[in-house]
Amino acid sequence: MAKIPDHEAVDERDLIRQPLSASEIRELAERAGGLEAVLATRSPAYRARAAAVQDQAGWVAAMAEEPRLIRRPILETSRGMAVGFSEVNWQRLLG
Repeated sequence: MAKIPDHEAVDERDLIRQPLSASEIRELAERAGGLEAVLATRSPAYRARAAAVQDQAGWVAAMAEEPRLIRRPILETSRGMAVGFSEVNWQRLLG
């Protein structure tokens, strides 16, 4: 497991218990490189809504309502951001 550098502040948030608001989701998507980067397209929640949601605004609203539509975990450091677990990306951000 990677060690978080001592100079990095750590904020932890359980997205299921404390869901992101629509504005927080838009901000996250902007920092991550677009809504596609944060949308959990492999989740059952995505498959259940895929036919009904027509645009990005609809996906933002759906993600605010159902946080399982957001890829997790999310790691943001002074070196960048990783959405979803990738050992290579996490080592790069924490190394």
